[in-house]
This record gives sequence, C-alpha cells and structure tokens, in this order.
Amino acid sequence: MRPLKRFNRVIGLLLVSLLLLAAAAGCTLGQGTRPGPARPKSSTTKPAPAGQPAPKAKRPAPAKKRLTVLAFYAKDYKWSTSGLPSLQKHIGVMDIIAPFWYSVETDGSVTGKGEPEVTKTVKNAGKKLVVMINNANTNDAMLKDPAVAQKAVANIASVLANNPYDGVNIDFQLVPPTDRQGYTDFIKSLSETIRPKGKSLGVSVFPPVGLPNDINGVYDYGAVAQYVDYVAIMTYDRHQRSSPPGPVAPITWVEQNIQGALKMIPKDKLFIGIATYGYDWPANKGAEVKDLGTKEIMALVDKYKAKIQWDSTEQEPFFSYTDDTGMSHTVWFESAQAASQRITLADKYGIGGVAVWRLGFEDPKLWDFIK
Repeated sequence: MRPLKRFNRVIGLLLVSLLLLAAAAGCTLGQGTRPGPARPKSSTTKPAPAGQPAPKAKRPAPAKKRLTVLAFYAKDYKWSTSGLPSLQKHIGVMDIIAPFWYSVETDGSVTGKGEPEVTKTVKNAGKKLVVMINNANTNDAMLKDPAVAQKAVANIASVLANNPYDGVNIDFQLVPPTDRQGYTDFIKSLSETIRPKGKSLGVSVFPPVGLPNDINGVYDYGAVAQYVDYVAIMTYDRHQRSSPPGPVAPITWVEQNIQGALKMIPKDKLFIGIATYGYDWPANKGAEVKDLGTKEIMALVDKYKAKIQWDSTEQEPFFSYTDDTGMSHTVWFESAQAASQRITLADKYGIGGVAVWRLGFEDPKLWDFIK
C-alpha cells in the first residue's frame, strides 16, 4: 500500500503543478484579451516640455451678437401707411420702439402726448418704449440759452417720470454748427439727469461723411457718445426732394459712414438707419417730388406695370413710369432686399444695431431679413 500511496502523492503533486501552470497561463491570456480603457484619438498638441505649463485649450468662438432693432413709429392718419398694424404684427422682431410724440419748444416746454394703444402693445410684448423728442420747428433755443436748456431737461425728465417710458431718443436736426458745444452740453445734462434713474438715452444724428458742415457740424460724435446708450446715424436721404434722382441710401456711402463713425463712436453704441421709403421725381422740374412708403411705391409698380431695375453698385432698386398725364417719373426706393444688404453691412462691422424709419412704410418682407 505504501508504493501506491507514494504514487498517488506524486500524481497529486503533478496535478497541482499543472493546475498552477494553467492558472498562470489563463491570467496572461485574459490580460491580453480584456478591453482596456479607450485611448484618446491622436492629437497634434504635443506634451509641454518639463518645467513649462501645458498649452491652454482654445475656447470656441463666441456666438455672434444679434443686432439690436430700433423701430421708429409716427402717427399717420392714412391707414395704408399707419404704423400700428405693422407694430402689432412684427413687434416680436423689435427690441426698442421709439414713437415720435413730443417736441421741445423755444421756451423749454415739452409738448405732445402718447397713444395708449401703442403703449399697451409695446408693454404687453415686453419691449422697450423710448419716446422720440425733436426740436419744434428746428429751434435751437435749448442749445443757446442755459436757462432754456435746464428747463427742457427738467421737463423731459418729468415726461419720463410720469409715463411708462423706458427712455428717450433726442432728434434735434438742422441746427447750426455754432451750437456744437451747446448740443453736447444739453445731452450731457440730460444724461446725468435721467440715466441714474434707470432711463436710457439715445440720439438720432445726421451721418458724419458726405454731408455739408452746416448739416452735421453741430454733432461732436465722440463727445456725445460718452453720454448716451446709442447713436443712430441717419444713413438715408443721400438723394431726396431737393436733389436729382438717385439712390436713397447708396451702400458705398453707408459703408463710408460706418467706417467714419467707428473712429469716434464705440461700435456697440453705433446704429445705422434703415429706410423704408423712397422718392418719386417727376421729369417736370416744377412738379412736386414725393416721398412714398415702400408699400405705396409697389402699388405704383403694379398700377403702371413698371419694370424694377437693380443698381448693383449701390444695391438699390429703381424704375421709371409715365403717369396718366403723360409725365415721366423716376423712382428710387429702399426695398426689403436693399435693406437686407445694409443689415448685412451692420453685421460685417459688428455694430450695435439698426434703426428702422419708419413703421408702416415698409415692405413686410423686411422683418424676415431682420429675423
């Protein structure tokens, strides 16, 4: 029995050895076939040399800033060009609505009143309501006389305090260059009065490039920009009632004005004007030149079967027609397509926004481009 036991012991030891060898082999095979952690894809970024910080990962480009849309409203007793239906239909695209309701008189008083339906529409939509105030009859008393200026500022502040308005847009036009310091002082005083109370202040001004000094010389663009939330340059009326026929807002001129304005105005404060109208010049020089809303102009096209042409240089449409009396006319106007080119230009320069003059005149397609 002993030899058998020894044999069995040997066999047992051999079996144990074989099992141990098999287990070791199994572990090695298992390590070769077990899926490990996923390796990162190859990268062109090299490890930083010892002692130097690793290169920072590049941040994604920031989302493009949307243009602020300022839309002007003016009461019009012609339903065809009334701004209210347009406001009610397209207000979702707008950010600031500026109704022309008030004027500063020669004694510093502020005259005018709002329209409850417009106020309700704007407020219910959660948009900013900023009233536009002009200089009645192009008077400049508030720019020449400090006492009148002080009274005007106080009266404007009172209008804002007693109405649900978010701010004011000052639109003083056709005042002489000699009022330059007076204009800046007025805007500064108004700014220091209303902005600390949470009210915004903007100005509408003639463009700096391509106009005579007696038109735009009153505006110290850089100085004024310090005191306001935005400066809207009225980049239209390059050709108008008193000029020969031509583009209302030639795009080369608009771009020159953006470039010129950016030398004086921070780009986030700069708005450019978008016209929604045009001019009808009769061939007879004694006849009246008419300004017409784009919707009215398209009605002329339909009535006289006119063929609209496109100026590829200035990016604006025009056409000619002969009226019922046999007189020929030339019309230039800002269509929705033309407006889209100016909006693209505003995007190109990264400026603050566009200012649409005015609601009710426009081709409804304009709002599709602004979206």
